[in-house]
Amino acid sequence: MERVGYVVGGAGFLGSHLVDRLLRDGWRVGVVDPLATPFATGAVPSFRGLASADALRVLHAAIGAPSHVFHLGGSGSVGLAAADPDGDRFRTVESVRLLVETVPFARHVLVSSAAVYGEASAGPLAESTVLAPISVYGRHKAEAEALARDHAVVRLFSVYGPGLRKQLLWEACTKLRRGDASFSGTGAELRDWLHVDDAVSLLVTVAAASGPLVVNGGTGRAATVESALAQLRSALGCDATLAFSGEVRAGDPRSLVADPARARTLGWAPRVALSDGLVEYARWFEALA
Repeated sequence: MERVGYVVGGAGFLGSHLVDRLLRDGWRVGVVDPLATPFATGAVPSFRGLASADALRVLHAAIGAPSHVFHLGGSGSVGLAAADPDGDRFRTVESVRLLVETVPFARHVLVSSAAVYGEASAGPLAESTVLAPISVYGRHKAEAEALARDHAVVRLFSVYGPGLRKQLLWEACTKLRRGDASFSGTGAELRDWLHVDDAVSLLVTVAAASGPLVVNGGTGRAATVESALAQLRSALGCDATLAFSGEVRAGDPRSLVADPARARTLGWAPRVALSDGLVEYARWFEALA
């Protein structure tokens, strides 16, 4: 069967990496994104805007009906979702509702988040963990999951890599470049850092599977925020002493670490070590200067 993928959010950080991978694998790809170049980005038909009936008509005319729909909409940030909850709900929840109902014959792959777990546990989180989101962002992801329950859901943990221009690592590089090593939080927060190439590999693996599926997208290896920033500092050649305010931001759990056992049963495994990925990210950031 010919693989035709619509990627909602395909012009963003993760979405652009996914589009590149799908094209390399021989897919026909269309993008829906407010930042997309209208109609065509190179060989990729694109609709500039949010998911809508008009977007579907444009992509259908360009590449045909989708065999798969990848949902990467929403704010991508706890803070942005809190600042614009109505807009985030529309992009995260209502777009999924529209697409699932309009093209039910496609396999839908929803990119969700570890934020749906909230403060569930200090240990590795299995997919069976009761969802208890503590942020607007997490609650909207949980709502979207309910709409995609007959399809596939991937709960990504802390995705990073070249092209990421937001969140902690981007903020850290920006600060460390000017000699500022002060950060919010305690530094002891545990995170499961997943390189973008490994995240994309998991999305492609899940797309090829069949039936309803919920999987964690994480390595299962915990690293504190302080240790990750220390490695990033070293990769940037900075010697500033890291300092943490001790103030925890609302909606920011102390621990988010995956149990990746279910994803591994699909034949997937992460390949990029955090130490290597942070060096790569630092080099990418420095090249922007």
